[in-house]
Amino acid sequence: MPSSARKISCLSLLFLAGVLGIQVALPAKANRIPDPMRPPPFTAIPKRRAPVPFRLTSVLIAPNRRIATINGQRVEPGDHLGDATVLRIEPSRVILRLGTGGVLTLTLYPALLRSSSRSPR
Repeated sequence: MPSSARKISCLSLLFLAGVLGIQVALPAKANRIPDPMRPPPFTAIPKRRAPVPFRLTSVLIAPNRRIATINGQRVEPGDHLGDATVLRIEPSRVILRLGTGGVLTLTLYPALLRSSSRSPR
């Protein structure tokens, strides 16, 4: 075989190997399928959480005392819940004074009160 033919043959083999190598390598990178069992990446939990809204779950009114359960804690007028103070306990609501100076009224069954305030059809 003449040397020029050998050079062409070597060059064509190198070219062919390069083309095949690229074709084999590209699909492996382009078609990566994420592992469904891999856990999600770690994200830091924020240090400051949003305040828990107050939730009134029960009211007890007796001749000598008034008790309400807010966020699972029994309270009476004058008690503190975080930065809020219980002002009054009524049969279906509790009134709180917030640390910011505002007043918040908690209703015992807010969903029922909202639906009953609609006009009948």
